[in-house]
Amino acid sequence: MKNSRTLWRTIGAFAIIAIIGFVMMACGTATSAADPTVYHKVTFITNGGSAIAPVQVPDGRPLTRPTTPTKSGHNFAGWHSDAGLTAPFGFAMPITGPTTLYARWFVFVSDQFTAVTGWEMMGRLGMGINIGNAMEASGDWFTGCPITEMEIIWGAARIEQWHFAAIAAKGFNTVRLPVNWGPRMDDNWNIDGAWMNRVQQVVDWALAEDLYVIINTHHVAVLYGLLNERRLDEAENWLRVVWGQIADRFKYYPERLIFEPMNEPRPGIDGWYWDPVAHRDRIHSLAVATNRLNHAALDFIRGSGGHNAHRIVKLVTVQADANIIYTYEHPADDPFVMLGTFFYPGREENQLEQISGALNNGIPIVIKETSPLHDPDAPMTTAEKLAWSRHVYDGLAGLGVPSIWWNTGGYGPDQLFCRVTGRWVNIPQLEIFFAAYGARIGPGMTPPPLFPLELASAVERTNFNNWNFPVIIKELAEEMVVEFEGTIDGGFMFARWRAEEGWVEYPGEHERVTVEPGRLILDIRGLTGNNVHFALWSENDVHKVTRIYLTGPNP
Repeated sequence: MKNSRTLWRTIGAFAIIAIIGFVMMACGTATSAADPTVYHKVTFITNGGSAIAPVQVPDGRPLTRPTTPTKSGHNFAGWHSDAGLTAPFGFAMPITGPTTLYARWFVFVSDQFTAVTGWEMMGRLGMGINIGNAMEASGDWFTGCPITEMEIIWGAARIEQWHFAAIAAKGFNTVRLPVNWGPRMDDNWNIDGAWMNRVQQVVDWALAEDLYVIINTHHVAVLYGLLNERRLDEAENWLRVVWGQIADRFKYYPERLIFEPMNEPRPGIDGWYWDPVAHRDRIHSLAVATNRLNHAALDFIRGSGGHNAHRIVKLVTVQADANIIYTYEHPADDPFVMLGTFFYPGREENQLEQISGALNNGIPIVIKETSPLHDPDAPMTTAEKLAWSRHVYDGLAGLGVPSIWWNTGGYGPDQLFCRVTGRWVNIPQLEIFFAAYGARIGPGMTPPPLFPLELASAVERTNFNNWNFPVIIKELAEEMVVEFEGTIDGGFMFARWRAEEGWVEYPGEHERVTVEPGRLILDIRGLTGNNVHFALWSENDVHKVTRIYLTGPNP
């Protein structure tokens, strides 16, 4: 009888365990005797899109991005954690319980295009903001760089869907997306399909928030080299090949997408820029070539099909300098063209005079980059910057000229929006900008939590090198965790960047690193330098980095 009672107790215990397990699975959380890890069920509500199967995620681990769903007549605009689609989901966040995600869509219909002239577009663009230091990053080290790293290699945050929701909620009308296509081209200037898809995804996110979007070619070393050598037939061919691909991909997009064939054609001989007064004659010679390329690019785009015959195309002066608008030749027979220039400190009255004169001569204008940009050779105090902004933006708004703030997404002295934290900064500057255009500053939105912040996953290289992240992250984060498969037989370096010294290893760097099976934990609190650099290598290719993320208290 005793053995019988023991047997029933055993059976009862297993029954209770089974019941608990069943309840946990029903609620979306499960374990098993073979695998004691706690798993949570993540369910995807696609709101009419293609089905995405639920997945089980280990407790405390982030969710791997699922396959992007599709929906006829719609473009996917990201996952949200609420049915009302007001809270973008952060994929770096740990899953700690059953989770349901909801797909957001926006309608994309090929015939949704209304031709808008350049003058009409001036009235629509209003205030804008650049998504800078991201997709236009460049450098020799780009060779073999994975798509996931290209946007952050200059220390900016990876572009996310919620950035555009925040920008639109604040009250901006326009975003400009500088894009460097060069590192993702082959020798025949064919653009990598994955890079084109990523640019399209970002454009789609911005359009989903009813923003106007400008895309360009930025940091075009090949083109500017041909321009300066006056090899203009080859330069025209570059524009034809590259913009043939871009224009074809976006030819059925609505009129809210604007093309900018060149950013700032510049001399590249006596330094990056020439003084427009001291080098007047030499600039005139370069302007003749720039005007030829402007008109060639416009012709290529107009003949590319779809809606591009009537799409707004934004042309440029040498160096995009508002001081030398007098050198620009506007295609008077095309009402869908605008001139885009910069407006930075220096000769403000001349710039305003040049802009006013161009408007009077029938040239619609947009200021595509502007701010009281920090200049170490001519520093301004905060009060001087505010006074400059008040004078300049009151003047531009009074002329009806839209302005797009140059913003690299950090906490710098001339930034407005930190794409890392989702915070709006330099509020007095923001208020002056909005007041000049008679706009109301919106409430913004609550961004997803910052930490844990995933920097990379499924890294494509065995030897992981040249990982940088910006000062603002370093100021907020506490640890950087590097997870890998295999063993390390080469070593690692943990360093900081100083302009006068280059990469310098941190004193006691190895005391800051905890080595555990399958991962390294780096203590990054209190570090100095412009960027943090981490490199991990193996002589025999016996490890592969699988994930890198930062931890810290959420701001």
